[in-house]
Amino acid sequence: MLNIDGPGVRLCDGVSRRSLLQAGAVSALGLSLPLLLAQKASARPPRDLNCIMLWLWGAPSHIDTWDMKPDQSEEIRGLWKPIRSTVPGMEVVEHLPRFARQMHRITQVRTMVNDAPDHPEGASIALSGFPFVPGKPDKEGPHLGSVLAKFARPASSLPQYVVLGRELWDNGAKVPGQYGGFLGGAYGPFRVEDPRVGVDQFPSLKLPDGVTPERFGRRDTMRRLLDQFHRQVETRDTHSFDGSVGQALGLLTSPDAKRAFDLSQETPATRERYGSTFFGQSCLAARRLVEAGVRYVQVNWSRHPGAEGLEGWDVHGNFGGFLTDYPKKQFPTFDQAAPALLDDLAERGLLENTLVIIGTEFGRSPKINKHGGRDHWSSCYTVMFAGAGVEGGRVIGESDAEGGYPATEAYGTRNMLMSVYQHMGLDTTKTLREAGIVDQDAPIRGLFGNRG
Repeated sequence: MLNIDGPGVRLCDGVSRRSLLQAGAVSALGLSLPLLLAQKASARPPRDLNCIMLWLWGAPSHIDTWDMKPDQSEEIRGLWKPIRSTVPGMEVVEHLPRFARQMHRITQVRTMVNDAPDHPEGASIALSGFPFVPGKPDKEGPHLGSVLAKFARPASSLPQYVVLGRELWDNGAKVPGQYGGFLGGAYGPFRVEDPRVGVDQFPSLKLPDGVTPERFGRRDTMRRLLDQFHRQVETRDTHSFDGSVGQALGLLTSPDAKRAFDLSQETPATRERYGSTFFGQSCLAARRLVEAGVRYVQVNWSRHPGAEGLEGWDVHGNFGGFLTDYPKKQFPTFDQAAPALLDDLAERGLLENTLVIIGTEFGRSPKINKHGGRDHWSSCYTVMFAGAGVEGGRVIGESDAEGGYPATEAYGTRNMLMSVYQHMGLDTTKTLREAGIVDQDAPIRGLFGNRG
């Protein structure tokens, strides 16, 4: 595709028309990445906050982790005992002792609800605030990271929405709500499937075979000549696109940009602190990226929600996995990586301007089923927040005695997203409303102080 032999028609500047067409044919670099990096020059400045989402795909049981019901019957309270945390009266499951020592930094919202029956619907609603729209990517709601990539001021020349991990899949299809949606592909994620493989092996940071940085630079020049041929009037949009091509070229050829993704820059002790697992090293990569100037980083726990062999949090008992998997698989990894991230951010002075969200698509059923698992449960679950001015050691909302329904005010994902957008300084009264991203949803009361 990159080499088209034979003579071409020479233009007056000495560049052949065939070469111009070749430049436009470098789709993986000349189109996808520049569009991905495109930013509106008129974006409203945020509050210079960053965000890391730890996406616990598959939905951990809130009742077996951080909203435990030890006084209930065994079929409700589950298999394990609670332990004390750093906050009096706030208990965590006994298999998360390190995480228990972080609760003074964390605010739990225990009355989250949505109407999703399955993982794809739940993820779409939780990550974008919009319902599941299968097979219509241009109609999907934009992901939280996409909204920040479009409307927040870029903190650096790096991509502003980065996902560490593979695309979310379930039922044989990609899950909606993790892309740019109706904002367009320019605001989709820059993806690194596994940061452990080494930065030189990232497909997203490699030039195609046979294309040197110098050669890519020449093609970049030719692309701009071709663009000028089609453009009669310069607008802010076309200027932004031209700038995004430059960003793409800089990212692909800059050692400094690549260094942000390079875990080999960390000491062995730091890498060991997070754990050698994919999730642990991705949490470390997330810290490096916000430190280097990425506004939003999402760490996907797994590609698939299932726990059996795929390490997701889905535990039905007869399929997906069992509750008894948690102490062997999920708990040890989470209990090492998530506390390491919070400690590391705090020690480096980054936690004060980095919002950490521990999110999921829904919760698990109050009663253990006959197969030894818990089923999907969207009527009540927990999302947690730390950093960026969050006052830790708090619980917002209380579930009922069995953990099945909110006993106090319930909050949907659009309430949560409204809170995040406002806290990060985006204009929710006009700009996001006119863009169709928010409506009348109120922020979660007290999450970020009086404002919501």
